[in-house]
Amino acid sequence: MRPSHQWIVYEDTVALLGFGLLALALPLSNLFMSIGMFTVAAAALSRIIRTIILRDVTAIKFSHWIILLPALIWVCTLLGFVGSDNKAYWSWDVRVKLPLLLIPLFAWLFHEVLKRSFPFLVGMFVSGVTSACVVCFWVALNSGFSTSDFRNAY
Repeated sequence: MRPSHQWIVYEDTVALLGFGLLALALPLSNLFMSIGMFTVAAAALSRIIRTIILRDVTAIKFSHWIILLPALIWVCTLLGFVGSDNKAYWSWDVRVKLPLLLIPLFAWLFHEVLKRSFPFLVGMFVSGVTSACVVCFWVALNSGFSTSDFRNAY
């Protein structure tokens, strides 16, 4: 059974929206980064369910496994549990590094979308960095450079 072409386009569009929001929010907002991650996760869940239910083997290509190599950082963190005396810090570290496991998985699932829309995503990231610089500069100008640490401008 083949899925409808419209559903595949819908998945790709939602994933592109999520990746674009991630790229835009990376220098600006943790909240919008989380919203972008949840958006990409919803598209990935849809693709995984489509693969399982409809037995659509074209949904996931196993030839691009090299994208998953950054997830080894997370595996090293898990192995750090063995020699760790501070279990509270270890659990916090695992939670913080969870996106390091999920983002390569999402990139692996949607590698064709990322390849097609790479200039758009770079443009979103550049606009996010530019807007963060403008906001920080505006805050620094309005405060009269009264703070001793300029990194706290935003």
